[in-house]
Amino acid sequence: MNELFLKIINMSISASWLVLVVLILRFVLKKAPKWVNILLWGIVAIRLICPFSFESALSLIPSAETFPEKVISGPSFDVQTGITPVDNRINDYLGDRYFEGVTVPANNGNNIMTILTIVWTIGILLLVAYTVISYWRLRRKVDTAVRYKDNIFQSENVKSPFVLGIIKPRIYLPFNMNGQDLEHVVAHEQAHIHRKDHWWKPFGFLLLTIHWFNPLVWLAYVLLCRDIELACDEKVIKELGNEQRADYTQALVACSVNRRMIAACPLAFGEVGVKDRVKSVMNYKKPAFWGVVLAVIVCVFVAVCFLTNPVTKNNGTDGTVTEWFDYLEPPDEMVWDGRLEINLPEFPGVTFRWYPEKMEAVTEEGIVPLFHGMPIWNTYFCDLTGDRIPDLCSTYTFGSGIIDSRIIIYDYANGASYELSDRGYFDFTLRFNEADGYLYVDKTKYNTDELVETGRLVFKNNSIQIEGFSNEAHQVFWAEILEIHDGHYLVKLVEGSWELNSADRIVVPISNAHPSPEPEIGNVIEIEYSGEILESYPAQIADVYGIKLIREAETWDLIPMVMVNGTLYLDTGHESTIEARCGVMDGEITSQVDGSKQPTVDDQSNFGTGYGYQYGATEGTIELFMNGKWWIFATEEARQAILFPSTENEPSKFYLTIGSEGVKSIKLSMPNSSGGFENADGSLLKKGERIWLENLDGYTDLRGLTITALGENGEIIWTASIPDEEENKGFTHLVNDDWEITNIE
Repeated sequence: MNELFLKIINMSISASWLVLVVLILRFVLKKAPKWVNILLWGIVAIRLICPFSFESALSLIPSAETFPEKVISGPSFDVQTGITPVDNRINDYLGDRYFEGVTVPANNGNNIMTILTIVWTIGILLLVAYTVISYWRLRRKVDTAVRYKDNIFQSENVKSPFVLGIIKPRIYLPFNMNGQDLEHVVAHEQAHIHRKDHWWKPFGFLLLTIHWFNPLVWLAYVLLCRDIELACDEKVIKELGNEQRADYTQALVACSVNRRMIAACPLAFGEVGVKDRVKSVMNYKKPAFWGVVLAVIVCVFVAVCFLTNPVTKNNGTDGTVTEWFDYLEPPDEMVWDGRLEINLPEFPGVTFRWYPEKMEAVTEEGIVPLFHGMPIWNTYFCDLTGDRIPDLCSTYTFGSGIIDSRIIIYDYANGASYELSDRGYFDFTLRFNEADGYLYVDKTKYNTDELVETGRLVFKNNSIQIEGFSNEAHQVFWAEILEIHDGHYLVKLVEGSWELNSADRIVVPISNAHPSPEPEIGNVIEIEYSGEILESYPAQIADVYGIKLIREAETWDLIPMVMVNGTLYLDTGHESTIEARCGVMDGEITSQVDGSKQPTVDDQSNFGTGYGYQYGATEGTIELFMNGKWWIFATEEARQAILFPSTENEPSKFYLTIGSEGVKSIKLSMPNSSGGFENADGSLLKKGERIWLENLDGYTDLRGLTITALGENGEIIWTASIPDEEENKGFTHLVNDDWEITNIE
């Protein structure tokens, strides 16, 4: 709210310059049509209500921001009217010297602005309440009005004619009017309606309500109301003869009333400046054509010069850049255990001290840390923020894991800092350009010397900006990883992504992403890229600037399953042993639900889409092609037969019960056999899950067995082995905290 009020103050001050100009032009253009005055007040209204403007060298506004935004957070006000003698005089009183000998809170500006904002809000509420009550009382007075004709009503409670209403305006007249006066009054009020004055006057009062603290806005509103009446009179009388004009002035005098307080409504016939209006009517002469043209040219000139802001002065008022140190060009010259100190006349009693890892200010009260780096490569002094006091402009390196170069502007006078960085995507470094004497920024791809663009360092809109940068916005979308290959991912876009208009699946290269992450299948990632999508299927993107992990794959209670031809097929965890496939898919998984639900429609899974399938070699199974392998899915009955086959006339089977968390796969070996187990969708094995060690079929004991549990990244969770020795003969049941092996089905 404080920022809004500060913006309103600056808008009001800028408009005040325009009000002063309009006051002068009203006197200069006395012979111009009165609607020209209305047009000039319209330009004032635009300045009062529009929160932004363009910069122009033709602008005559001294300063677009008299009170910069940093007064809210700074210890004192810093006025910037654009008129140097005025600024110096005011800032001498409002600056730190005014508070000499007094401890000023760091948020002093914020405290003052909060109080002023509350007062401003109360003022608005009071004016709104006054308007609502006045309008309600007026409506009550005319409740008993009688229709005269069309939108014209008469009432015994009306003392003077007026127009009331915005959507459907009505003309209200007193009963005691003679026919001649009534004719002129109705013509005048109808002219108001045709000119939409019943809109412009309330709109003007709305602006007055917002800018009530500005006396020039009150004056502007009073003169607007007067000019509205004069312009309306002019519209009515320009077709009347001298005798009819005399009758019109008599009607004005007859309907004149005592001055009322300023209000948003109504439009009263004889309420505003009757004496001046009578003179204007009697002295009216049709304006010359060239006079009208000149008046319009003046209006255009005023709009161009006062609706635009002055061109921002960059890099300080005088463009002076002072180098303290710069180790970017000769990095070997940096003394890693040294320090540098400097004193500036603008900061009496302050010594700025640099260490490679930190910047601090040393005062009589103690040491104040400013910012840190790993290291701080260079520092220049330059007035970027426009307060005529130099700021510290530095390049520093920082980060953990991802270490990048950044630029910081430290405004010591106001205790504020501004940073330019794009962690993991780009590096920014600061340099002094001797050709023009300005500070420049070089933008390079992260952790490389590849220059992307370069431009001059400036400070606008309370932030660091770079003149000459393209400011191209990189496109970003979210997607779920379906497959991981060397050098690229195959991803499925999430709902709502613009890229779905081009393709539902995209190949994302990893090699040129800065940095390259290590997510897993099922993870949702954010991909920042150039915006260009190559037409193919799956679609492809060439330039990837960054990949971020948004959400890890979720582990669900239900096992992976699919529905095909109305039948549910469940993951068996077994890979097909058929060496040759026919090469033609019988179908493809085209939709999915999350892992907490069962599929309900054909060709749907609860773990992902895009997997082709064939019907299995045995009844009740299908085989899904996932990550380069065929995995067996089976009906519940067929799955039981696969996982727990009959033991009649069959050799012993061994089963492993998982007793620990974080296990993704099991690897085992025997003297004449080796193999393993993992879920088809790559998910972790659950603690307590019992799996069939198919590779141990036919063994009578476990001599020579080596079994290893591996985690998500291939790390060993646990391992066990049974030496192939005679004393271990007959071992068929082994127990450990992390696992249990048995031949009991």
